[in-house]
Amino acid sequence: MLKVILTGIFWGSVAIFAIPTSLILISWDAAPGDSTYNLKVGLEKAILGAAPSSNLKSTLQIKYTERRFNEVQKVISTSHASESLNNFDNQLIASVNSIKEIKSVEEKSIQAQNLISTLEKVSQKIEQEEQILQPSRTIPTVTSRPLPTSPPQIVDSPGTPVPTQIPPVATPTQISNPIPVDIPGQLDDTKEKIRKAIEGLKKSQNNQNEGNHNNINTNTNNSRSRNNNNDNEDYKDNKNENKSKDNKDSKNN
Repeated sequence: MLKVILTGIFWGSVAIFAIPTSLILISWDAAPGDSTYNLKVGLEKAILGAAPSSNLKSTLQIKYTERRFNEVQKVISTSHASESLNNFDNQLIASVNSIKEIKSVEEKSIQAQNLISTLEKVSQKIEQEEQILQPSRTIPTVTSRPLPTSPPQIVDSPGTPVPTQIPPVATPTQISNPIPVDIPGQLDDTKEKIRKAIEGLKKSQNNQNEGNHNNINTNTNNSRSRNNNNDNEDYKDNKNENKSKDNKDSKNN
């Protein structure tokens, strides 16, 4: 009986851990428009909520930022491109805010630098995408048909031939791999948001470094002041001791 119970507990545990693992694997490469994308985002939120510290949450948010842009690259030529860019913009805000929640100055500085590095890579990828992608448009190209060697003749009246020339024909040329017209502008907006985020993070780091430097100077000055006070006290003690000794010697004389 006990063996049956233990066997049931074992297989129940396997099922409990196997189901989330399977869901993660199924939705791992999902992008906006895929049926498993909402599942993917839901699992991310669950993992984030279970993170035990602000520092770990910030690490996850930075990873999610990189993941959101990978999704952008997958759907950039589809109708889900704008949605995916909006998801990235929102994730960028979440990552910056997660760093602000970290109490440790050292950990905050490390995570800020990690996010800066990630955003710089994303910004470079955006520039590469902008060079490759072009707005969807159709450009008419005018081509002329060559005249035959012996052009046909149309007789207007008996004995009066009228030459006929075939007019040029406009042939539309469709650009390959079209993307929605508004996406290049949205990419520029995202790149500007990245630039401002990096600027803000670097400014925050500089302020922290200046604060630490000021604290060091303050502590140094306080230490010097205490040393000076101790020296003054020692000087006064020595002076009083010498004066007392002189008075004693004077009385003895």
